[in-house]
Amino acid sequence: MAVQFQEPNRHYSDEDEMPPVSFRLGPQDNRNSLMDADNEVANITEGIQSGVKFDPSSQRQPGVKFAEPSGVNFSEPSGVKFHEPSGGVKFAEPDFVPEGGRRGAKSQELHVTISTPDSVKPQATGSIRRKYNINFDVPPEIKKKIQKAKEEKAKRLDLAKQDLPGMPPSIKDCNHVEQLYMYGNRLQTLGPEIGKLGNLKTLGLSENQITHLPEEVCNLSKLEVLDLRHNKLREIPDQIYSLSKLQTLYLRFNKITEIKSQIGNLKNISTLSLRDNKIKIIPPEIGMMVHLTALDISHNQLEILPEEICQCRNMTSLDVQHNELMQLPSGLGNITKLKRLGLKFNRLTSLPDSLANCKFLQEFTLENNRIELLHEVVMLNLSRLSTLHLSLNRFQEIPVIDSTHFGNVMCLIMESNCITKIPQAVFSGAPKLNKINMKDNQITAFPLDFGTWVNFIEINLASNQITVIPEDIRNLVNLEVLHLNNNFIKVIPQGICFLRKLNILDLEGNKLDALAGEICYLRELVKLNVQSNLLRALPRGIGNLANLKVLSIGENDITEIPQEIGSLSKLEELYMNDNTDLHSLPFELALCQNLQLMSVEGCSLGRMPPQAVDGGPSTIMQYLRFHGPYRHMNFK
Repeated sequence: MAVQFQEPNRHYSDEDEMPPVSFRLGPQDNRNSLMDADNEVANITEGIQSGVKFDPSSQRQPGVKFAEPSGVNFSEPSGVKFHEPSGGVKFAEPDFVPEGGRRGAKSQELHVTISTPDSVKPQATGSIRRKYNINFDVPPEIKKKIQKAKEEKAKRLDLAKQDLPGMPPSIKDCNHVEQLYMYGNRLQTLGPEIGKLGNLKTLGLSENQITHLPEEVCNLSKLEVLDLRHNKLREIPDQIYSLSKLQTLYLRFNKITEIKSQIGNLKNISTLSLRDNKIKIIPPEIGMMVHLTALDISHNQLEILPEEICQCRNMTSLDVQHNELMQLPSGLGNITKLKRLGLKFNRLTSLPDSLANCKFLQEFTLENNRIELLHEVVMLNLSRLSTLHLSLNRFQEIPVIDSTHFGNVMCLIMESNCITKIPQAVFSGAPKLNKINMKDNQITAFPLDFGTWVNFIEINLASNQITVIPEDIRNLVNLEVLHLNNNFIKVIPQGICFLRKLNILDLEGNKLDALAGEICYLRELVKLNVQSNLLRALPRGIGNLANLKVLSIGENDITEIPQEIGSLSKLEELYMNDNTDLHSLPFELALCQNLQLMSVEGCSLGRMPPQAVDGGPSTIMQYLRFHGPYRHMNFK
């Protein structure tokens, strides 16, 4: 028999939506929200529906007053008073047995009144049954769009970015729609109308405020793609676990803390994204998702991966970076189809030997772990890797024995380790290796076969302990980028003039006391950084660097800028700061018409008018342009 909820002039059954219960909490109420009050009403009603005697003393909170119907005696602790309100929501109580009464007595009416200070707005949190309808005025243009889709039996309906707080009720008539997009609205849930869209295959709900889903979602038996990115879910809604045909599920950027064992029900999923949540454990049932090809569970709080994940043998991409993993499953190599494995920013100290079976790996990121050693068998079998990321670990040597181990590796990144030397013949025979980044190590010298690195286009050995650049650098004719900043280099070799493709040369923070004139032959140079050295002058051939855009010569002992600097027509940035003995600038600097940024802080410039110097770089440039020999030129 259905329970009837009575209110003046209206009757509600347990299948109808209840009107909200209004609450006003007293000033002495210590509760932080109205949720407790909602639970109070729900608990009372549950007892009424079940015919069980209810003792309010077991639920009572201080500051909440209950009206006790006449003739009904509750066992209450002494000192608790009840107030009989004059109105309120009335619940017809079936077969309620008051204390000392008998079954079959006339049903009693239970009145509930809860008060809150005027500063707290009433909230409709007292409905006995959770409902998902949100009453709002559907904009006319949305009504037209839905009506048009209905008339044309459209397969696709786009209601994205319409500032909708809920699902328009008329959408229930669009059961022919296969793709529904409602991303970028203000949805907190979906209406029951969603259950009418039985042909739906794609549902886009990203960038809303969704906290839960209605039961009617279970009716979407044909759904293949569900996008719930950037919402407020704290768990994966149970309804999702029943969508057996789901193939793609996006749940990234929510607040999910748990994956239930029912995840194993989703056997047809190929792409699962759970990135940027708060998940700590993956259940072993993940191994039942045999069609999974891409799993992204990065940026969570995982400490371990279950061994069962190795049963997902169709997986080609596994991303678990930015977690707290300390070890990997020993059988990880069973996922032989892996092409991408993201492990960076964890706490790994070793890798399983079985990883050697993943011969299709093309991208392998390991930076920011605690790895000290890669076994030779692993390196020998990762022949398809194009990029090897090993930065921010604890390597003391390069994890290869000879250049053949690099196979197809084009880029090796090992910055911020503890490497002290580059062994001979490690790089020279690597067929495709052309970029290395080994900055922030403890390397003291280039290997003897440095001159054989003829295929290299980028070398970064910054922040090491190198003192000498070998003369046979002249052989590296394909080099485009060279970072040797923050070492102990005193001399630039003459052979550097042969690097005619060089675009970037960074020698900041060394012990250079002069720039070799040969550097002026690097006509493709775009950026030259010799900041923080011991330079006293620039070579006059500096003007030959016709493509130079950035020149950093600050924090040296330079006393004069050569006039030839005016030939740098493409110069955009010039840093001359903290050359304390630099007393003037040449008028030819005015010819650098593309100059956008100039730094002269810490330079005396005592031979220039104080009013120009005090105004900063802009007034200095005005002075050079309009008070020198080039004042008749038409400057920009």
